[in-house]
Amino acid sequence: MKFCHKILATGCKLSVLGYGFWVMGCWLTRPALAATFSLDPTSGSFAKDQTFQVKINVDTSSDLTTSAEALLLFDGNIVDVSDISYGSFYPQYFKNISSGKVYIGGAVQNSTDTKTGSGLFSTITFKGKSTGSSTLRFDCTPGKTTDSNITKNDNQASDVLDCTKLTSASYTITDSSSSPTTTPRPTFGPTCSVTPKPTLPQSGNFETTLTIVGAGSLLTLLGILFKLVL
Repeated sequence: MKFCHKILATGCKLSVLGYGFWVMGCWLTRPALAATFSLDPTSGSFAKDQTFQVKINVDTSSDLTTSAEALLLFDGNIVDVSDISYGSFYPQYFKNISSGKVYIGGAVQNSTDTKTGSGLFSTITFKGKSTGSSTLRFDCTPGKTTDSNITKNDNQASDVLDCTKLTSASYTITDSSSSPTTTPRPTFGPTCSVTPKPTLPQSGNFETTLTIVGAGSLLTLLGILFKLVL
């Protein structure tokens, strides 16, 4: 009986030890998380009813990938998605738009194809809906397959997206009817017009006038004397 107990105890220990090695092996062989998404721009101020574009860039680092999925959340009361244009990183894309949420997926054409490096994943065109601020962020939980993921080309189709590297963005929508404040120009009083004073013609000087008067008197006196003599 004691011998059987020893065998069972030894077997349990070996099982626990084997399970420990299996867990350690899984931990050591798990894929390194190096791939990421990024947004451009990460902030901005736009008028109500104005459209603006946000680029989603993908970077797989050195991993060979077969697909990528970006699930983004935003405030549907502040902005709406008016259009989505696909990038050129993956050859085929698919999308799904709902209130406050947009899903974009990209994949290789054939199962034997892979994509690595960085490039434009897609471009989202938003439209200002009402005044306020909206955050745009990636929905990403490690180990979850129904949110943002970047799939590596391996037997496990491992998700190599590093959720800790994802950054969010913030956009402000202002009132489109508001206009910048302008400083009024100063108002001056009525302009006075000055009428030029008329210029009188210049008269002769006193000496010239006296000479003319003297000559006239002399001629008059000579005329009188001439009459007396006659």
